[in-house]
Amino acid sequence: MGKNIELAIVTIMKNEAPYVKEWLDFHILVGVQKFYIYDNESEDNLKEILEPYIAKGVVEYTFFPGQERQMPAYNDCVRKHRDEVEWLAVIDADEFIVPVQTHTIQETLKDYKDYPGVGINWVMYDCNGHIKKPAGGVLENYARCRRQYRNQLSTHIKSIVQPSKVVEFINPHYAIYENEALAVDENKKPIDGSGRGFAFTDIASIKKLRINHYWSKSYEETLQKIERGNADSVKKRKLEECKNLYNIKDYTYDYNMYKYVARLQGHFVKEFMKYLYYKYLALFYDNKKTKAYKTIQRSGYFDKKWYTEQYPEVKDFGIDPIEHYLQEGWKKGYAPSERFDSNLYLENNPDVKAAKVNPLIHYVEHGKKEGRKAFKIIQQTNE
Repeated sequence: MGKNIELAIVTIMKNEAPYVKEWLDFHILVGVQKFYIYDNESEDNLKEILEPYIAKGVVEYTFFPGQERQMPAYNDCVRKHRDEVEWLAVIDADEFIVPVQTHTIQETLKDYKDYPGVGINWVMYDCNGHIKKPAGGVLENYARCRRQYRNQLSTHIKSIVQPSKVVEFINPHYAIYENEALAVDENKKPIDGSGRGFAFTDIASIKKLRINHYWSKSYEETLQKIERGNADSVKKRKLEECKNLYNIKDYTYDYNMYKYVARLQGHFVKEFMKYLYYKYLALFYDNKKTKAYKTIQRSGYFDKKWYTEQYPEVKDFGIDPIEHYLQEGWKKGYAPSERFDSNLYLENNPDVKAAKVNPLIHYVEHGKKEGRKAFKIIQQTNE
């Protein structure tokens, strides 16, 4: 007897309202037919946003209060739906399953029917330099990821399982299967628990399927996430423990998700042209340090140590001081060093202020040649 649902997702959520619509719409786009959402005492308008999807029968909503409820939620779903769902993806609301070689996830899964589950490797994304939550969705705002994502040292997985073959979930990353069967990675190599355990593959491989993991988003949202706590543990993480998640040191930029942004936004031509532009850019230019970054770095007017000491949020965040100045600092009137007062430069150059451009970049690229003054932050004398 065939299953009614080819592909479903189960997840447990708490206060995920800002991005849940994008998460649902993306996964519908890549073939997911049903979502089993367990609400762990959300205090935002999550239920309200889910209502249209519930009405259509796309989302089955369950209020699921209490602590350490992740495993009970997953096992409740498996028990209730094992006979009607062929494949069940077990992921979080900050994870997006991406089919690499096919249009839909189930097209890829057709090749894995003989296995009880498939472990999919992560591609880890960080804050992308955002201090505050930017307007728009995850896919368009977060393109910065671990540079070695094609063969990264972290070989963590999440699982897509055949629930009819699951005994139980004992970990957010994997299940125990009937007859002691083993899940496989995308290359059909058994995940046997040796070495680092069932939650890891021997090597990271994302040639067929990948999970884009947007763990942190902006610094502001990272703090909120830590305060919210984990679904599988009472203990909260500390900010210091999460630095390698919200501020990846060895990063690159990956713009492949723009093809989905183009379809989800409805402005297909505009977004698709943007996707092609970034795709072209990625072929020839590693965006790790942009032109603006290099301009400031070479200017002689930026003192990283001084900037970090003056503005403690930079140290707390762990972000590159120049990136902070580019993203947020100059807008707040922060000075890049004692040699340059951003506020005074803008006040004395109303045309620059009106144009809303970075004052130091303007001074280096134009103002200096035009004879404009650069004011020191303390002495406020002409350079």
